[in-house]
Amino acid sequence: MKMLVIADDFTGANDTGVQFCKKNAVVDVVLDWRRQNSSRADIIVINTDSRAMSVNAAADRINNILSSYDITDLTIYKKIDSTLRGNVGAEIEALLVASKRNIAFLCPALPSMGRTVHNGICYVDEVPILQTEYATDPKTPIISSNVRDILASQTALPIIEIDLETLRNQVFDQITKQMVAQYPRCIFSCDAQEEQDLLRIAEQIKRLEEPCIIAGSAGLAGALAETFCQAPRLDYPLLFVVASMSETSQQQTKHLLEQHLAVSVEVNIASLLTDEYYPNQLIEHLTEQLTRRQHVLFKTDSSQQARQGINALCKQLTLTRPQLGERICSLLSDIVNTTLQRIDYRLAGLVLTGGDIAIGVAQALQAEHYRIAGEVENGVPFGYLPHTALQDIPIITKAGGFGSPDVFKKVIHFIRNTANKER
Repeated sequence: MKMLVIADDFTGANDTGVQFCKKNAVVDVVLDWRRQNSSRADIIVINTDSRAMSVNAAADRINNILSSYDITDLTIYKKIDSTLRGNVGAEIEALLVASKRNIAFLCPALPSMGRTVHNGICYVDEVPILQTEYATDPKTPIISSNVRDILASQTALPIIEIDLETLRNQVFDQITKQMVAQYPRCIFSCDAQEEQDLLRIAEQIKRLEEPCIIAGSAGLAGALAETFCQAPRLDYPLLFVVASMSETSQQQTKHLLEQHLAVSVEVNIASLLTDEYYPNQLIEHLTEQLTRRQHVLFKTDSSQQARQGINALCKQLTLTRPQLGERICSLLSDIVNTTLQRIDYRLAGLVLTGGDIAIGVAQALQAEHYRIAGEVENGVPFGYLPHTALQDIPIITKAGGFGSPDVFKKVIHFIRNTANKER
């Protein structure tokens, strides 16, 4: 899931972002709305700091932010205060207009903190919000307990109220379709008294055939994370890339395969260098296996025959051995990078064996530095590649001649039980 979250204050940005972190999404919170975020995070949260602004100024800020992002394939979430303080209606309308979307779903409920909505009335611990301290908030006092009234004070868009009976009796989908056909642009304001109600709203959004704006507190954000986010990172496979011909590495790969811990995709070096279609075949094979969530060993052919064929390949391609090595490394790095793109970087960890392939893959990912976080065993470090598509995924690097015979088995155990807990 790729999402742009627009929050009107910093703490709200954080308590929404953390809902997606719980599902192992990578979340960046942008502190200055004027600076476009170029990270490859799954969820980008922007703090507009617009809660106490005028209606027009808040809407203008929304327009400025959306003009800086390609939102074509992004889910857009408007984080609102659970007591509806701020420019809720104006900002939702601004998001609809700027994104050219027609439907917004709104639910401020946060049942875990006593915030609920019943028959369109917003409650805090079963007390209507106009009878709570939020009615006298020094900066943004609320004017009503009625969600529709608050929205209507800031937008002229049609507001369709979805009560609990509609939400819970499986007619939500039917009502949504009817209203969308009737109104070219509208806001669905939903009741919710429990977490399951929020999940029902999230499921309805998932069934939609067109993009929409979603507005809510951390409560609805949590339901969206539960409904939309991929499986936890720990459920994903590991990719072992072994481009070393050292005897130590060969014993380690042999042990991994004999233990049935991974499937092997072996590279024929001659085909890699001479057959233009061969790299795509390897990419397809790797993608297929990783999509099945199987650990994959991607290794070069290290047989005696392959070793003996190196000189012949150098002569055939008029390359020195160092030049040949560089060509092989470049091709393998591109294959790994393209495969990672194909699987949307859904890995539990990446293991790079051999110094050339380790730096080659890092460069293909446009990494600027490697952040060391520890070691699996003596001489086998693990770390991360910040500001890349793999920034939250453990990367293990290993020299070809280093490591115990069962080091790859240790890597699997380590990543499952240690490395991902470091994040």
